[in-house]
Amino acid sequence: MEIRHVLNAKQFDPAWLLNDFLPRVSEIKLMLATPQGRAKLRTRLSGMLMYLFFAEESTRTRFSFATAAINLGMALVWCENGKFSSLAKGESWEETVEVLLGYLPDILVSRHPSDNAADIAARISDLHHGGIPTINAGSGRKHHPTQSLLDLFTILELLNRLDNLTIAIGADVLFSRTARSLAYLFSKFASITLRFVTPAELAPPSELLEHLTQSGTRFECTTDVNEGIRGAHVVYWGRLQAERVETAELRKQLEAQYANFQIDVNQVALMEPNTLLMHPMPISDKHEITLAVRNGNFPQFKVYEQARNGLPVRMALLLHMLENRLN
Repeated sequence: MEIRHVLNAKQFDPAWLLNDFLPRVSEIKLMLATPQGRAKLRTRLSGMLMYLFFAEESTRTRFSFATAAINLGMALVWCENGKFSSLAKGESWEETVEVLLGYLPDILVSRHPSDNAADIAARISDLHHGGIPTINAGSGRKHHPTQSLLDLFTILELLNRLDNLTIAIGADVLFSRTARSLAYLFSKFASITLRFVTPAELAPPSELLEHLTQSGTRFECTTDVNEGIRGAHVVYWGRLQAERVETAELRKQLEAQYANFQIDVNQVALMEPNTLLMHPMPISDKHEITLAVRNGNFPQFKVYEQARNGLPVRMALLLHMLENRLN
């Protein structure tokens, strides 16, 4: 499967994921565990250049992409905050991308608060710059495709399957690009049930539900946390995306409701021992997964394993997109 641009989770072919990409991630993860393996990896993309441009805050995505590039021998130029670029002076995203691609990086990885920022970057690349590859590292509310890839790998690694699963996704789906991306990706696999566990105001958008209906993916919506997580193989929780809520009044209202959507020890008690409790992080100071759970050595809590998998997943993606361009 050739990939020029990574824009959203809907673009990934499940056969490619199962037969090519995910096995490669496993191979890279093993290589990273030894000095000899890391030394071999550092030669794979030697001489290539990545631009990493983040107009929104990030820890895990930014550091894992940067580390992935360095681990593969790439040179790296990054902007870690749009405030340190000319976006802060009123420059458009289109002109920023036009200029950056004009410096001829081998790939542009970007994050931006606009829902269609990644599509804009890909279009400019194809029209004016010979199709320099681009990766969406998070665009607005809609898409975070590489997060969904690492979530998928984590679930496969820990449960040894990607079908016949019930996945509870909470508690902000309306504004969460990670929740949406996971739902889009799992719509490609068989016998999946998605349970959206949210306040009514943060329920999945109609475009997502229409996609699930068209793909034949079973889904349920509930406002009852205990009902939503009971019997789930995966509980995928997230913070309220307060920065995307339009008014202070609505933000205050949703924050009050979110207090009823915590995962505490009482909710963990409803989970099977092999249930995966996942979260894309950051876990906010509102403690949507409480400290008692995070510090309690519960076998279900897999958030740190999930975060660590971002490195081999993003290395595998860079190799897939760039290795053939060395020749």
